[in-house]
Amino acid sequence: MTRLETILADTFRLARWVDADGRFGGPVCGDCYDAEHVQEDRSKRQRRAFGGAKVYLCRACISRFTDRTDTPLARSRFGYRRWAMALLCPAEYAQTRYPQGFVRLAPGELRRLRAQLARAPELAGRWRAKLEDAGVTFAQVRDEEVRVQRARATVEARPA
Repeated sequence: MTRLETILADTFRLARWVDADGRFGGPVCGDCYDAEHVQEDRSKRQRRAFGGAKVYLCRACISRFTDRTDTPLARSRFGYRRWAMALLCPAEYAQTRYPQGFVRLAPGELRRLRAQLARAPELAGRWRAKLEDAGVTFAQVRDEEVRVQRARATVEARPA
């Protein structure tokens, strides 16, 4: 993970697990709603199965979950960079047919991601606030996405 991806994952984690007082409360099992018996599952096999995400294990009901479980980001093929781009994208980029700097994020994908984020406005608002507190801007996320996609294209274009 790059430094920016780590920041995106950490800010999402802080926004996701907020208690009633608005502070970070730690992960809560979505099956039994227990927070006391939840611990991080550090097995490499589980991290690979969940795409490198931090995996939690509830000792009360023996279920595994991630920070993205039961959120609009669950079961998404997109990483935190794409979701952050959709969240932070200024209106002028969203209205352009082919936004400048986007390599493979089509306007239809941007609309779908924004519609899914709109289903959880509290979470989206908290994540946006955490990103702003961390100093993450749309331009940073976009530039990182462009850099990663160009690096992938270079690797794919190399002859075997």
